[in-house]
Amino acid sequence: MLTISNIETQARFFSGDESIVLTVDPGKSILNEAYRKAVTMNKYAEFRFKTRLDFTTSGTGSYTWDIKNLIDCGSSSTTATVTIDCGTSSTTSTRDIDCGFSDTVYTFAVFDVVAIEVETGNGTGVMEFVFQPDSEDIWSEVARDANGQPFYWVRNNTSGNVVEFRPIPNFSSGEIRVTGYDKPDEIEESTEQTRFLNKGIDDAIARLVAAEYADREKAELHTNYASDILQKLSDDIFVIESKRTPVTKKVKNKTSLLDSNSFLKESKRMPRNNNGKNFKRN
Repeated sequence: MLTISNIETQARFFSGDESIVLTVDPGKSILNEAYRKAVTMNKYAEFRFKTRLDFTTSGTGSYTWDIKNLIDCGSSSTTATVTIDCGTSSTTSTRDIDCGFSDTVYTFAVFDVVAIEVETGNGTGVMEFVFQPDSEDIWSEVARDANGQPFYWVRNNTSGNVVEFRPIPNFSSGEIRVTGYDKPDEIEESTEQTRFLNKGIDDAIARLVAAEYADREKAELHTNYASDILQKLSDDIFVIESKRTPVTKKVKNKTSLLDSNSFLKESKRMPRNNNGKNFKRN
């Protein structure tokens, strides 16, 4: 959580250029590009959110996705006024935002959606996951289903930036909840901080900025250094995720993507000759 001033000082030191200013262009653009690059390389907890998007309306399958402005919940308020970007003009509406599901200040500008849930229509408050279809065929097929509990979702821009559900909900007041990772707001004031808790990532950002101002040899050094930091963090995150859900198993002293049952099924298949025909077993 270094400030722009801190990063600016580091970038000047690394590059040897004392004229770097990161609160005005081109420095500001260079800084924010490096910031966004660092954010989107990994799934950091600081950028994970879970929030209420909307409520279902019976017979309505599409819901506005592009709430872009800040939602400031304050210290205890459970409601917030948000501005929905409508293109040439803006409208303001009040939505019930549960601050237990989001940061105190939250921006709905998503670069990765982890999950979407829709509350069941039986009034029990149970949330059901909805999934992205594997193909357009499935999406088209489910369009013929009767209205009911949504099972699939897609985002499109055919009628505005929306998320669309199928089957179409046949009930109202069901909560639509989204979990994902959001994009950072642009930073431009010298006292503004990044959202990273690990200052090593801020160091990597400073190196990326310095590389834009340094000579070729130093630029390569700083870029490689920043890449090493971000890659190491990426590897650590992957290890944590893989421990949660094993991706390989040991089968007959070999590492295989197949589980033991699949391995046995594979071994029972008849071998083929060069012509693709099965050999006969005795």
